[in-house]
Amino acid sequence: MPEVVTVREDLGIIEIRSYGEVNERDLTASRDRVAEIIRERGLTEVLVDARELTSLPPTFALFLFGKSFADNEGLRTMKLAGVVSEKTTKDMSFIETVARNRGVAMRIFKSMEAAVAWLKE
Repeated sequence: MPEVVTVREDLGIIEIRSYGEVNERDLTASRDRVAEIIRERGLTEVLVDARELTSLPPTFALFLFGKSFADNEGLRTMKLAGVVSEKTTKDMSFIETVARNRGVAMRIFKSMEAAVAWLKE
């Protein structure tokens, strides 16, 4: 899987650093790992660093992925900030729109500083 998931004890957040080509299985595994950490640790703030992603799955897979946050009781309580590059802004913004339309607290940013500031509001 092209990512690293860690718990940032200093900030009390879950951090995901994604890179390379990501497929549907990668997205599902990542979502499930975050749900597991939320369940085990009680952390609800998630920071996704997607600046090094080179590709994401097709639009319908992204729709289902965005929708899946609202469908999962454990993930509905999270607050997720994604940091994107120019290459992934469109796809990540689509995921954000789908999730936010279903009541999930998710926002996309162009800088790490802005994303962390929003998470810690």
